[in-house]
Amino acid sequence: MKTDCVFCRIIDGHEKGQILQIWPDAIELRPLNPVTRDHTLIIPRKHVVDATSDPVTTAMAARRASHVARKGQHITVNIGAKAGQTVFHLHWHRFTCMGRKCMPWGCPA
Repeated sequence: MKTDCVFCRIIDGHEKGQILQIWPDAIELRPLNPVTRDHTLIIPRKHVVDATSDPVTTAMAARRASHVARKGQHITVNIGAKAGQTVFHLHWHRFTCMGRKCMPWGCPA
């Protein structure tokens, strides 16, 4: 655990978080500032800075995200501050498409 990582502290029970699902290798958590009503984060228990740091952990977390995703949703990951990553512990976002507001290139409405 990294003591300065909010996700590590939540996983270890040292900080509160709205955990929705628990697996042996990951958790699903409601973010503090969701972009949609059903926005969740899939976070590996192992501290990995981003998706480029550990491909095996990244793939495992993506597999967990695919288990909870539904048709019409996005599962996405930000890599680094320039891509919008604000917590430097790998996490996949799952959220329902909001039409053209979802992604810069737009989504079908």
